[in-house]
Amino acid sequence: MKDSTNGESISNATVSVKSTNLSVTTNSYGFFSLTLPKGSYKININASGFSSVEINLSLTANETINTSLYPEVEE
Repeated sequence: MKDSTNGESISNATVSVKSTNLSVTTNSYGFFSLTLPKGSYKININASGFSSVEINLSLTANETINTSLYPEVEE
């Protein structure tokens, strides 16, 4: 997980799988790991100060997700 503006790692972001109780947080390098069976999932990613992201994922094999989060815009 990276900051879209400067490329820095985002630690302590919450990565959760919708319709399950499964969630993990990113480490100090912005990495996380989830083990899921094959299938379709919606993954939510939230971090303080950033806009949340939802990813639709269809797993048929091991998958690597690289994504960046955008700073939240205050109105």
